Amino acid sequence: MVPEGTGKVRKIFYFMAYFLLAATTIGGISIAETEVKISARLDSDEVPFNREARLVVQARWIGPANAIKIFPIDAPTTTNLKLLSTSTANAVSSENGLVFSKREYEFSFSGETLGMAYIDEVILRYHDADLQEHVLRTARLPLRIIDPVAENSDGLTLFILAGLFILLFAVAWTIYFLWKKKSTVEQESEMAPVKSADEEAVEDLKKNINLQSTEIGAQYSEIARIMRHFLRRRFALGASIGTTDELIENLTGKKVAMEELATLRELMQACDLAKFSGGSSDANQLARIYNIALQFIEKNKFE
Repeated sequence: MVPEGTGKVRKIFYFMAYFLLAATTIGGISIAETEVKISARLDSDEVPFNREARLVVQARWIGPANAIKIFPIDAPTTTNLKLLSTSTANAVSSENGLVFSKREYEFSFSGETLGMAYIDEVILRYHDADLQEHVLRTARLPLRIIDPVAENSDGLTLFILAGLFILLFAVAWTIYFLWKKKSTVEQESEMAPVKSADEEAVEDLKKNINLQSTEIGAQYSEIARIMRHFLRRRFALGASIGTTDELIENLTGKKVAMEELATLRELMQACDLAKFSGGSSDANQLARIYNIALQFIEKNKFE
């Protein structure tokens, strides 16, 4: 026979157990589930002197990210290491119907000298859902700084080769362009009709001589140049002929009429006088010499 009151005690016991279970649950996440676990790891227990060492500190708990409040952490104290950079990242995942939150702290270091280096504990402080403060610490980690490794020069080599290729291509393209341009000019020259000596001389006189110019001496010099060029082409004279007398002497045996030689002598002497002696002249005299040149060319052109 069950003593009287035993059923009531049992009911009270079940009620209290249920109450305690409910009290330990906040928003569907129990206090036990919000326990934070911390870990710290190095990529390697040794690192070359010219490379960086990376420390990753991870805090992980069950529940959403806002289930706890993590206070900012300081970079760890180190021996024979220099801090280069820090970063923080958060992540949330789901496993077997449970939500897991994670926060990672990454620290990059470089060695100061060869030999052993040490990273002291990282201290993490956080408040749970009941605003209770907790302090977690990582273990002290050793790290060996070893001799530097050779730098990878593959990238630099490829860059240099690419630059040389571009340079060679540019040189080849420039040579081809100049050759093509030269060929085009030569073809155009071959296709263009060749002007006779008299046609060229008349064109030069009409184009280059300005009878209204105040620089009369320069106009005389240009007439003399055009006439000498015409005479060399028309009568196959040598380029070494210098003075007017030498010019007339060489034309004597070229079937040039004596009166034409006299006219040519007058023309060339007038040009020489204006060029070398600074003799005075006016526009009318210049026009007369200009017309004499045109007439001489006309009378002695190729038939």
